[in-house]
Amino acid sequence: MYMNKGNIVDIKNNLKYYLDLVSKGIKVTIMKRNVPIAVIIPFNSHKKNQTKLGCGKKTVNFLGSLTDELIPEDDWDMLK
Repeated sequence: MYMNKGNIVDIKNNLKYYLDLVSKGIKVTIMKRNVPIAVIIPFNSHKKNQTKLGCGKKTVNFLGSLTDELIPEDDWDMLK
């Protein structure tokens, strides 16, 4: 049986053991005086982006022009 949590000293002394657990996909909880303070989770670098091109098409409506200024120059007090 494996242990997926350990106090800081135990993690430090058995780092290879805990990193082996993480590499197998197991989350490891780091404890300080038996209080959880952090979690080590596996890094999934092989995941592909699941976003499909055009999935947000026609989801935004612009009510004005994107190139017009938002505030007229006459209303800017700091320019005077």
